[in-house]
Amino acid sequence: MLIEASKESALDWVVLTRGESSSSGTPEERKAEAQAAADMAGANLHWLLLGEDAKLEPSTANVLILASKIRSLQPHVLLAPCHQPNQHPDHVAAAQLARKAARLARYGGVKELQGKPHAVDSVYYYVVSGAEPQNYETKIVFDISPVRDQWVEMMRCHQTQLRTRDYVEYQLAKAKTLGMEAGVSYAQALYGEDPLLAADVETVSRTARRF
Repeated sequence: MLIEASKESALDWVVLTRGESSSSGTPEERKAEAQAAADMAGANLHWLLLGEDAKLEPSTANVLILASKIRSLQPHVLLAPCHQPNQHPDHVAAAQLARKAARLARYGGVKELQGKPHAVDSVYYYVVSGAEPQNYETKIVFDISPVRDQWVEMMRCHQTQLRTRDYVEYQLAKAKTLGMEAGVSYAQALYGEDPLLAADVETVSRTARRF
């Protein structure tokens, strides 16, 4: 799943596959679960479906389709899974698609693209599973303690994915650990390939506390 945040601060979630290769749950169940989570978050859900589940490819054709979608939604921030290889192959492909499509969306001379050129301000990546990635320029830690319960309820919308593994407890344990390192109850991180740009020192809140 690729997630985009639009200019108007609305949330747009773009789903790239139907989950048909999963050992748990049908595409119809997965679709209903995704819609339930989107409704809870107040997000607009878009089914782009660029390939069969577990076979998603960062092909030029798919990049162009996603870039056209970016032009249509005009996000200022785009979120996608991290590139780290030891995870579901679609997550890696989604990361590659997001990076390439965000760049292509701003080029005015790409004749295959629909819509007006649009430059995404920032592309950030999140960890779905596995260890913390080490190959990113920037790490931003967010205190999610105030929305911890809502976050858990959104994860529980995806009941078919909880049949084989308790992903809720897994994600809570990771968020608790990161939160302890940052001096808060629960935290999550986003990773970027470029340095952050701030207008002045006061713009930056504070660094995370470490033991």
